[in-house]
Amino acid sequence: MNRFKGAIFLGLVFALLTFIAWQLPELLRSVDIPLARALAQFQTLPSIQFFLVVTALAGTLGTVLIGAGAVYFLRNHQRYARSFIYVLLGSAVSANLIKVLIARVRPEPLQWFDPLLTFSFPSGHATAAMALFGSLAFISARLTEGRMRTFLVGLSVLLVFLIGLSRLMLGAHFFSDVVAGYVLGLFWMYLCLPKKN
Repeated sequence: MNRFKGAIFLGLVFALLTFIAWQLPELLRSVDIPLARALAQFQTLPSIQFFLVVTALAGTLGTVLIGAGAVYFLRNHQRYARSFIYVLLGSAVSANLIKVLIARVRPEPLQWFDPLLTFSFPSGHATAAMALFGSLAFISARLTEGRMRTFLVGLSVLLVFLIGLSRLMLGAHFFSDVVAGYVLGLFWMYLCLPKKN
């Protein structure tokens, strides 16, 4: 029952963020724009090259390859494997549908990037990062022990953070897009992942 309460809470938080993005976009921009300006000073060629690599981990190809590899390693834990697939599919479909419904325009891209033709809210990469690596952190905490557990959970959490940051550093998303993506990914984790072994 607790997992459904968590899912309901996260769903309500996401619904609120979505409503604000749709009806009160200036409220979000009052946070998004100053933060984007503050990060602009760190947008150097080396940082951009680093974050291009990081962000690819939660792109379509990266998500499919890493997700498929994780499912293979979970082949002896069918319940976790199925739940993991549900999280990935549910988060991807819902994020893309909401992008079209809200149709929020992306930030102006950095001058050395081609314009991004899809919409901004929520961040698909942030959603995928939380769904993919957040789920792997959860499952690793359940199925591994000792230093391996610490390493896998720590790495997964770090990647979730870095991928979200990459979307800001690359000028592909606003801060509120990334937060909404994280919340949406967490919603699907709470909804689908089993809470007991």
